[in-house]
Amino acid sequence: MFTKYLFFNSIQSEILKIQYSIQIGTVYASNDTSQLHEIVSKLSLDNLFLLLRNSDSADSSKILEEFVHEIFNAHPDVSAREIFADGARYLMHGEPNGALEIFHSLLVDHPTYFECWNKIATSHFLNGSMDDSLYATEQALSFEARHYSAMAGLGLIRQTEGDVKGAVKAFSDCLDYSPWSMVSSTLSSCLDQMESKKSSREMPTGPSIDNQERK
Repeated sequence: MFTKYLFFNSIQSEILKIQYSIQIGTVYASNDTSQLHEIVSKLSLDNLFLLLRNSDSADSSKILEEFVHEIFNAHPDVSAREIFADGARYLMHGEPNGALEIFHSLLVDHPTYFECWNKIATSHFLNGSMDDSLYATEQALSFEARHYSAMAGLGLIRQTEGDVKGAVKAFSDCLDYSPWSMVSSTLSSCLDQMESKKSSREMPTGPSIDNQERK
């Protein structure tokens, strides 16, 4: 536990330094090249997910989640990143149709941009188009199987469709990667719903009033 704590704190400041550079599509540089290589190694997605899955507080999890999201948002083509940011702004301002137009135009040249697919899924969900949202979610997960936000979105789709069992599976998968995710409360609600249905099916029923009267 202490070693994990030291490891997390050794990269936390670097996460904050690099985060803005990823947002604007530039590369964080350091005069000490060896130090930079060490940071890059520590900040691999595999290591970030290892830390995220073993986070012992909501605060540390939030920092890691934000950085993973920035990596998901990042794209080697700076112009693509700028177009994506335009679509995200439409989405943030409650205009999913405008966002969809931008995101779909981006996929023409960048069909594997999985965070773009994830935002398309969110846009369709807000429009109530569950089938389109599901397809986009599946595309996002096909390119990045650890995309826990897409898993959470899949859970919301299943829940909206009345597939409580499917929602529980998706939310559980999300929490496997990000145990401090806010979907935990939604998962608990789904589990309660499943338990309630199970109890109602198992509840013994006596003879009907009609049968009693006939006796």
